[in-house]
Amino acid sequence: MKNKRKWIQKKKAVIAQGETRLLVFWLIGIAVVLVLLVLLFVRTQKLKNKIHYKNLIIETKQKEMLDSIHYAKKIQRAHLPSEQYISKKLEELAKKNK
Repeated sequence: MKNKRKWIQKKKAVIAQGETRLLVFWLIGIAVVLVLLVLLFVRTQKLKNKIHYKNLIIETKQKEMLDSIHYAKKIQRAHLPSEQYISKKLEELAKKNK
């Protein structure tokens, strides 16, 4: 009877030790998954920031180009006669050539 109790106690200790190991493995697994998720989140944030920065650069360049085009258009309009003036002169030329 005494041996049987010792044997049962040993079995319980082995089972408890196995459960403890299983719990440790689960905790390690969960920790690894959490670390991977954090690393993935950080990398995603870095990529988002990089894309945002590049978009700002593109928007700035686009605005500069459009401003330059509008300025050139103003200069051309200032140097060229108006459409009404050109039409009037063409009509005058047409009348003279008849």
